[in-house]
Amino acid sequence: MRLKIALTAWMLAPLLATGCGGPNLKAKTANAIQTLLANSAEAFLLGGGAASVTLKCTGGGSFSYSPPATINPGDTSIDLPITFEDCVIKVCGDEITFDSSGETLLSLTGLEPSQVGDLVGGGAIVGDNQQFLEIEIISQDQGVLGFLKGKVDFAYRMRIIGNNEGLSSISIVESTRGEPLKIKGEALKATSLKTLADRC
Repeated sequence: MRLKIALTAWMLAPLLATGCGGPNLKAKTANAIQTLLANSAEAFLLGGGAASVTLKCTGGGSFSYSPPATINPGDTSIDLPITFEDCVIKVCGDEITFDSSGETLLSLTGLEPSQVGDLVGGGAIVGDNQQFLEIEIISQDQGVLGFLKGKVDFAYRMRIIGNNEGLSSISIVESTRGEPLKIKGEALKATSLKTLADRC
């Protein structure tokens, strides 16, 4: 099954020129990480229980993984390998390519509505067909080209409310299994990703 995932509106914010002539490296990286997390989550929600999903990346290439058919609150499916086939993610007028080297893993956890109360204002009921889940991506020595070059290590979690029509609410939180990506020795903390991404 092949899916082409549409990015949510806040990921497609227009390019904002800055005094340096465009968005900085942190802003572009934050956008790429959010895109990867959101697309992985949407693949599960839109995949309809498929044994494997392959996503076309915005600039060419793809990535794939094999999700469980369903996930219930309390269920965890850990260490699902993600396979990149020169996945090019276009962000902020630039691009980054995730190649086939290194190791990137995915973890999915089903949540109760009360566990994502920060997204819906105190655990309000959001519709019978909504799913509540957490996705965690852990990369080690993942090969990249483009505005980042070489090998990168990072881990982030995203709490999600969504259904087979896409994501309705998200919140990025720190990983429990790894460290945030570092740029020039400075960590891109989960709490800063949204603010950084909005800069481009």
